[in-house]
Amino acid sequence: MQLSNIQVYLGNKRLILLIFLALLFISTFFILSSSRNSPSLTPQSPETPSTSTLPENQSPENQKQSLYFAKTTASGVEISTYSEGKNTKITTLPPNIRSIIPLSQNRLLFVNNLSFLDRGGRIDLYDGTQNLNIPLVHPSPAYLIENFLISPDEESIVFWEVEERATTQGRSHIIYQSLSDKSQRKVLVDESLSDQTKYPVLWGPNKWLFLDSYSVNRRGLHQGFFALDLNSTTPNLVTLLSLDSYSSLPILSADSKKLIFSSYNPESTIQLSPPDVPNGLFRAAIRNPNQIKIYDLATRQTSILYESKNGELFTDLVFTGDNSNIIFKRSSISGNSVKALDIQKLNIPNISTSLFLNRIDSQILGQYEGRLIIAFGSAAVAPLGGINVSYSPIYKNVYLYDDINNQYEKILSDDPVQVIGIL
Repeated sequence: MQLSNIQVYLGNKRLILLIFLALLFISTFFILSSSRNSPSLTPQSPETPSTSTLPENQSPENQKQSLYFAKTTASGVEISTYSEGKNTKITTLPPNIRSIIPLSQNRLLFVNNLSFLDRGGRIDLYDGTQNLNIPLVHPSPAYLIENFLISPDEESIVFWEVEERATTQGRSHIIYQSLSDKSQRKVLVDESLSDQTKYPVLWGPNKWLFLDSYSVNRRGLHQGFFALDLNSTTPNLVTLLSLDSYSSLPILSADSKKLIFSSYNPESTIQLSPPDVPNGLFRAAIRNPNQIKIYDLATRQTSILYESKNGELFTDLVFTGDNSNIIFKRSSISGNSVKALDIQKLNIPNISTSLFLNRIDSQILGQYEGRLIIAFGSAAVAPLGGINVSYSPIYKNVYLYDDINNQYEKILSDDPVQVIGIL
């Protein structure tokens, strides 16, 4: 299982664009649909396994989950795992990389050869069986890669590329590339950089690809959410969410049947006002996630599970393993600042909440074998720049929390690390 909103950028402290500062207000991954007449997004049948051109996974069957993390060293980016109570180093990748996606202990994908604004010159595969970094995908001539997603069957990659010197003007592409047949490559989106520049964020069920958008003119993230049906020979963009209708990217449940996300109710009597700046980076809909909504992909219905009109805000949403509960962080507005309160559990069938953890210095990172992954204290460092999955925060003091027995287990070293995935 891959964590919603987490991949890695280590060792480079340059901010990409001022627009990307809005990442401070979002959590990670994602989708929503509002049209009842669009094709079903729920899985219809198990997918038939297909043969991938990537090296086979050499991990033993029935192996327990491994949590993948990365840290900067003098020689590069060190990749390690946590599993069954111990940390194990896998390899050290080159220093000039980002957006690492683990496929197995023997296979890692990443953007390599970073240059202007930390855009990449290619996507590489680390093959642990040969201890080699293998070039896998290249951008179009005069373009550089921003981010990418690999399909669940590992047969194809979708990547976002931008003209190599572009900032607020230029072209942007989203490209599909088959890995089993390199001639199968097509441009899914070809557009000018704008106030609604699209980029891929999630592979959904039934070969749906989901895209978020942002403004290159410093008007903020979440400018519209879209879907592409890749079953079609000529996929058309379908608008799922409009500007200010969502405060964070929806999170997909493990069974791919439900989505959760935070949203904004402008009728709240207590709100954080947008700062006096001439752009939409910190607009009210982004600063005030005062609702939690759920979207059922089978019934295609959206419901409000929880909301506050008295200044409470809800962030860090996580599904529990059985998809019947949502864990979230609750904060309150005090003047023009936010005070953390606690971590709550929201039972979906009963639509009821209860205290889950009374720790205000914590940040929820995800789940690992039924326990929450939590970072404590001031060690949760803000992202270094970028948008969506290209970057993720740096953490220290990372624990597993067993809520049934109220027990903590420290799992990662004290060195600053980035959690990049769970398999």
